[in-house]
Amino acid sequence: MAADVTAGRMRKSVVFASAVLAATVLAPAAAAANSARFTDPARDGDGGIAPDVTTVDVSNDDGGLLTFRVALADEPAPSADTVVTVFLNTDGNPATGVAGAEFELVVDGADRSLTLRNWSGTAWQLLVPRGALGMTWSSGPVFAIDRRELGSPAALGIRVEAVRTTRGRTYRDQAPNKGTWTYQVAVPDRDGDGVPDADDNCPDTPQRAQVDTDADGIGNACDVVPYPLDTQPPRAQALPSGITSRRVARLRYRLWEDSRATSERVRVLVGGRARAVLDTQLSQVDDGTTYAVLWRVPPGLRGRITFCVRAADEAGNRSPFRCAPVSATIAPPAAQPRVADGTPVVGGRRTFVLGVSLGPPLGATTPAGADALDTLVQGGITMFRVDPSASAWSDEAIGEALRWNAAVAALGAHTWVSLRELGHAVPDTPTALMLRRVVEALRGSPGLGIWRGIDEPWWLSWWPPALRYAYDTVRSLDPKHPTLTIQAPRGTRWDLLPYSEVTDGQGVNVYPVAFGIPDPPLHAVGRWTSTMRSATPRNTVFTTLQLCFSGSVDPSGSGAFVLPTLEQERYMAYDAIVNGARGLFFFGGGNARCLAPTDATYGWNWTFWSDVLQPLLSEIGPRTPLYHALVGPRASLRLRVGDSGTQIDIRQPRPDELWVIAARNGPGTARVRIDGLPAWARKATVYREHRSLTTRNGSLTDRFARWDVHVYRFTG
Repeated sequence: MAADVTAGRMRKSVVFASAVLAATVLAPAAAAANSARFTDPARDGDGGIAPDVTTVDVSNDDGGLLTFRVALADEPAPSADTVVTVFLNTDGNPATGVAGAEFELVVDGADRSLTLRNWSGTAWQLLVPRGALGMTWSSGPVFAIDRRELGSPAALGIRVEAVRTTRGRTYRDQAPNKGTWTYQVAVPDRDGDGVPDADDNCPDTPQRAQVDTDADGIGNACDVVPYPLDTQPPRAQALPSGITSRRVARLRYRLWEDSRATSERVRVLVGGRARAVLDTQLSQVDDGTTYAVLWRVPPGLRGRITFCVRAADEAGNRSPFRCAPVSATIAPPAAQPRVADGTPVVGGRRTFVLGVSLGPPLGATTPAGADALDTLVQGGITMFRVDPSASAWSDEAIGEALRWNAAVAALGAHTWVSLRELGHAVPDTPTALMLRRVVEALRGSPGLGIWRGIDEPWWLSWWPPALRYAYDTVRSLDPKHPTLTIQAPRGTRWDLLPYSEVTDGQGVNVYPVAFGIPDPPLHAVGRWTSTMRSATPRNTVFTTLQLCFSGSVDPSGSGAFVLPTLEQERYMAYDAIVNGARGLFFFGGGNARCLAPTDATYGWNWTFWSDVLQPLLSEIGPRTPLYHALVGPRASLRLRVGDSGTQIDIRQPRPDELWVIAARNGPGTARVRIDGLPAWARKATVYREHRSLTTRNGSLTDRFARWDVHVYRFTG
């Protein structure tokens, strides 16, 4: 998080992840000739009318130019009623984009054109490539594109769809029939620094940052004279810093430099006298980013502590020293809104949060004429996300949030207030002033439950230092209400772990049920929840499940959409719980693209509520027996499961009551044995299934299909 000490010198780091900035040695890529052929069965279910995809050949040259050749049977020339689309998954995640695809290349036989489009999150957007796209036809389209136009992926997931429209009807051939083909891009990288030789300004010298101070096309690492006549010194700004409870001072500062590379000298003063000098190595910086070095405070040290920082660039120009105070301590807030096991405390009570994001508008009604919010609360919803309807926070938005708080408080529920742009406020700006006004106006509101920080910060490159000021401000003004940050299903534990320092809880959005995926990977919910739990030590973890998101809708524009079934939503909810979630949010109830005509009239997906969400909440909602187990501690028992595809969670709200939740993601059907039950747990009631099971010698065996969930309750 801060700095490594090596031979008396310190390596500066962005506060959020020094490990991320560590040099990574990559194995050199394979040499250039890199081709692959993928085949698709002839006339496989397309009725003999759709263009028949037979083979897809993909190759790339040393510069990363990708060439695609799609062969169509009986298509010597492009037909005016034929469209061929190549969908490309460039991030390796099947749950993002449209059925996993972030880009599509569309060949239109009518005008013999080739276009490139990118999924924005809500729609396909036309991209204008830096180089012209050319297309020829040889029993199918042949075209090439620079991989940089696609974000320089190392691998591609490829899916091809050939469409013919005849007499108003559309016929399709998809290749492959299920899933995608995977193509590994291979470009030369002689120095192994992760930058292909074609893009590397020092192809024989590792230099991932590609710093080229004099802009002569030769990187500094191999340039005989890398510096222009630079007389402009860098600028350094020391920031007020503090000391952790372990007596480690985190000395924070910002830098600005036109050559993008500096080293710094940090002086620590105690009572006006120098006590330490810390030097960082020369490395690339980003203007305005917060950096830090650590200094361990010696025992018994007394006096006012300040520190000063000076930066030097590659040409030897130096900034003046700039100083800032170091506070005596950074203590945690007196009232911590969570408990040791991660269960959130909302309204003074241990709570398993069940929320909607977003809910129906204030004053809305159901198709039956009942009050919409009251119907959701009576059905088990305990929290509503509040997001100002305007583009930014304002006095009007504060009034809107106050009305929401009052409305849900009257129903016994709470709000999850989204800070949005205020979540990355910086000191002495209008955004910082508005942040204080919002928190001060809402903190005493009876309905307020949780503050919501900026959405998906790691994926959007909002690093933890940029969120520190807003978090500290909220915690100092309102220590009673926790903050929650929701991440995208991206990154690793080590990418996400630093955010636990600038939030009281973390969550993850996981939406595996997408249009065109016949067998969605539902267990992605549990895997990402587990990742988030490992990245959020001692803090609360939430999971956001789906009603409707951008990938729910047919990308062809037909208006068709797919929503989770009750079986799918139920498995995903329990999968999240078993893997550590202490709250669930359900996203997309108001997404107009997934509303039936009747629901569209009322602005919310009441069909999904009746068919899926309400039945699920009747199992886990606040008025159910299971809910009291969900807010209780995990049992100290260590049970064993005889099936690798089955996971369990164990709750013991009372000494004579034990709940075992078992969720299975493995293929097929299996008889699953659970061992290690206490001697008194001899008979289990299978929750909501009107049956019971008897244990033998501390073991229980039951039948599970894929995506089955069984909940067992033992009472003494």
